[in-house]
Amino acid sequence: DDRSHSMRLFTLAGVNERGRPDARILVLRGADRLLRCLWFHTDARSTKTRQLTNCPYGCSVSYDHRDGVQLRVWGAVTLHQGNEVAERHWEQTEFHVRHAYAMASAPGQPLPRRDPRMRAHQQQLATNDLEEGRRNFAVIELMIEEIEWLQVSDTGDRRAVMRSVDDWRVEPLAP
Repeated sequence: DDRSHSMRLFTLAGVNERGRPDARILVLRGADRLLRCLWFHTDARSTKTRQLTNCPYGCSVSYDHRDGVQLRVWGAVTLHQGNEVAERHWEQTEFHVRHAYAMASAPGQPLPRRDPRMRAHQQQLATNDLEEGRRNFAVIELMIEEIEWLQVSDTGDRRAVMRSVDDWRVEPLAP
C-alpha cells in the first residue's frame, strides 16, 4: 500500500508470440505469504494477457534501492477476469483507474486522434461506461514457485534461493 516503496513496482517477463522474452513494469496490487501469490492488475485486451495465456509462467523482478535488495520471483500465472478474484480486486481500485479500463482503445492501439493525447483521453474518460471497464479488467496472479534474493552492499554481497519444492529452505548462493 506504500506508494513510495520501491518494491511496489515489478518487472514481469513472459514470452511473446515469436518465443522471445517480453517484459513490462507492473504495480504490485497484493501479496499473500500463505497462498504464495503476487497480484497485478491489467487490461484483458492487452498483449501481455495473450502472452500469459499462451505461456502461463512468468518471472517477476523488483529492486529496493534503499536496501540494495533484488528479488526475482518465478511461478505459474493465472489470469482472473469476471470471477471472484477479479471482482475483489476491482472493488479495491480507485475510481479514476476504473475509467482507464473502459477506454475504447485497447492498450497499445493507436489513439483515434493524435493531438493532443491527454485531451482526447480526458474526453473519453468522461463518457466511459464503468461496466465496460469491469469487463476489460483482469488480475494476473503469480503463484510463487521460486524466489531468488540478492543483496548488494559495501560490506559484501549476499545471495540465496528458496523453492517451494524444497519447503522454502534457504540455499545460499555465490553472489
